[in-house]
Amino acid sequence: MPTTGTAADRRSAQQTLHLRPEYHALVAAGVKTIEVRTASPAKAAIRPGDTITFHTEEAAPATCRVVRITRYPDFVALLDHEQAAAINPGTTPHGILTALRAIYPPEKETRGALAIEIQLLPPIGRPW
Repeated sequence: MPTTGTAADRRSAQQTLHLRPEYHALVAAGVKTIEVRTASPAKAAIRPGDTITFHTEEAAPATCRVVRITRYPDFVALLDHEQAAAINPGTTPHGILTALRAIYPPEKETRGALAIEIQLLPPIGRPW
C-alpha cells in the first residue's frame, strides 16, 4: 500500500539531484511533474515543501518545489497508481518501467519506489 508524505513542522530542505538530459528538458518545460526514484535513505527523507534543483551537464538547473511524495513497494505498484503522462509524457507505463529498470538495478528497486510530485519554480529574479 502506498504511503504519502505530509508537510511536517520542520524547515524545508534543499535537495540537488542529477537528471538525464531528456528528463531534465521535460522538468524544465514543466511537463514532467512526477520524478521517480528508489527509496534510498536520502531520497526517502524528501518531504513536501522541500525544493529540488535538478542538474544536467547540458542545461541550466531547474528548481522545483515538492508537492507530494508517495512511497510504493516497487515500480509496478507506482505505475499502477501514478499517471504515466506526468512521469514521462508520451511514454506508456511499460516503456517507463523498461526505462526505470535500465537505470536502477533490482536490488535498488527492493528499497521501494518514490513518486515525487514537483512544481517547477520560476528562475530566481523572474516572477513568472
